Amino acid sequence: MCQSSTCAKFKCTSSRRLSDDGETCAKKVVAGTDTTFQLKVCSSKLTQECLFQYATNVTNCTNIAIPTGSLLPGEPCLYSEHCASGICSGGYCVGSAVGVACQKHSDCVAGAYCNPLNKCDLLGKAGVSCDATKLCANHLTCSAKVCVPIGSLDASMPTDNRLACKSLYTSIDDSGVQKCSAGPALSGYTGNPVECTPGTVCSYSFTDSSATLSLPCRCGATSDGKAYCYPGEGSMNSDVSLVRLILE
Repeated sequence: MCQSSTCAKFKCTSSRRLSDDGETCAKKVVAGTDTTFQLKVCSSKLTQECLFQYATNVTNCTNIAIPTGSLLPGEPCLYSEHCASGICSGGYCVGSAVGVACQKHSDCVAGAYCNPLNKCDLLGKAGVSCDATKLCANHLTCSAKVCVPIGSLDASMPTDNRLACKSLYTSIDDSGVQKCSAGPALSGYTGNPVECTPGTVCSYSFTDSSATLSLPCRCGATSDGKAYCYPGEGSMNSDVSLVRLILE
């Protein structure tokens, strides 16, 4: 993506059209050594997508085939046949309310599941017993048969699910018990991308070993054409916080 010494810039256009037919969603504009991609949202966010390619000068919106019964309660819809529940109302798929009969989880309203009695029931809150993560609320996970917040357990706390750990790592102690562990950490990495020069190499060292990590500096899809180091897994706390924020 960053083979040259400069990065492309990306700008959302205020124009309603990038082409005569109005179907263009990305247009490549080259001026000297500068490359800018002008971007526009497709006319229908539900039935169209923009399959952008860096090597393509012009990208047009393409239609999305929505399989019958593929949309879950809470997702935007056009027709009832697209919804798993079979009901599209007010532009969104609608599920059955708590206490109403069901055959599968997707029959129920968001935040509920189909229990063994074939009734829609609320997903478990923190501290409620569980047999699987799918029975816990969206921002929780099942650890040792109890719903707990994702990334909430400190190192050395027993668990059978690494998603419950702050580090997202587990290990087996001398007595054979699975517990949360610290996991690898990169020296000086705070969880945020660091600006770098395209074509250079980003180097990191691990705090608990002599191992090193080298990755290419990569261009970001930004309006200013900057490049960044993306070390990926390192200090996991910021990544876990982001996951929890999205799920909540």
